Amino acid sequence: MYSLGAPAKCVVSVLGDQDRHSFLSASMKLRDKNEIHHVIYDDDENKIECEAVYEHEHEISSISCAPTDPGLFFTSYSNMGDMSATLWKISEDKLEEKFTISSSTNEMEKGIKKVVWEPTDDMDSLSEKVISCHRKGFQLWDLDTEKQLIKSGKFTSNPKDFQVFAGAWDPHHPTFLVGTQRNVFGWDLRTMKVSFEIKNAHDAVISDIDFNPNKPWYYLTGSNDGSIKFWDMRKSTEAAKTIRAHAKWCCAAKYNPNHDQLLLSCGSDRLVKLWRVSSLSSAPLLDSEGDSSNIDCMVKMYNDHEESVQSVAWSASEPWYFISVGYDGNLVMSDVPSAEKYKILL
Repeated sequence: MYSLGAPAKCVVSVLGDQDRHSFLSASMKLRDKNEIHHVIYDDDENKIECEAVYEHEHEISSISCAPTDPGLFFTSYSNMGDMSATLWKISEDKLEEKFTISSSTNEMEKGIKKVVWEPTDDMDSLSEKVISCHRKGFQLWDLDTEKQLIKSGKFTSNPKDFQVFAGAWDPHHPTFLVGTQRNVFGWDLRTMKVSFEIKNAHDAVISDIDFNPNKPWYYLTGSNDGSIKFWDMRKSTEAAKTIRAHAKWCCAAKYNPNHDQLLLSCGSDRLVKLWRVSSLSSAPLLDSEGDSSNIDCMVKMYNDHEESVQSVAWSASEPWYFISVGYDGNLVMSDVPSAEKYKILL
């Protein structure tokens, strides 16, 4: 276990650092200056060690690392009641501010929830496009051409009904998904128009959206109603599967980046859960009768936190390790049981 020494809401994998179990997490202190901790997990010593600590003036709600460059990341934070986002570059053990998106630089209502990088599998190229998620919509930016705003997707209805809480960029198609309260909207990034809508997809606020990394069209949504739902964009109105994951809020849900049979969830019930959803994966596991649906189950429940678990992240170095952060600022490293690994690999 590693303690940030302050409340926390986010932890992410440093995607561009694929040689180590490398993560960023940040504090959420209201009045004092905050910190971003860069931690490394040593699996030989079974220990989380601090590599660097960076000062950050404002309360941080989310971090988004560049897919290929380990020295670039966005923070989303509260600044005098206005949610802004800044792109940082690690330079000589310090943070260099590169670009900031705030209410003064965009036409949206105040409030940037998070920033999402364009997905890429090419580790030799730099992803230059990002989407900033705002309360009333989202904006597509090109970081390579003077930080140019390219397009905007904006909800024109009552903002109380359309506040963005989650967003995800489809790695297989030019689509961006937005979770607004209980609804899901699919936006075509070529036309910047809504391609589909799921009303009342959940019974409470949608807290997270994640795409299946290996199987096109499929994605999941997590919600404060405690459930995780799995969807096929070609059949957008009905969920393909529903898991009652947590007794209270489901704060986050993430596919394994390599083995899409596995996913993680965490919740306000202080639990982290590892799930196998083989039936909807790109390589379903079969039972003795050739059926995959009976294989779906909760693999393991991790009860290592004393407060609500706010976020989870898979290691970019090895897909069998993951980290979680509680609201109390404690980071816990865990791994997939060996028996589960063998079921997938053999």
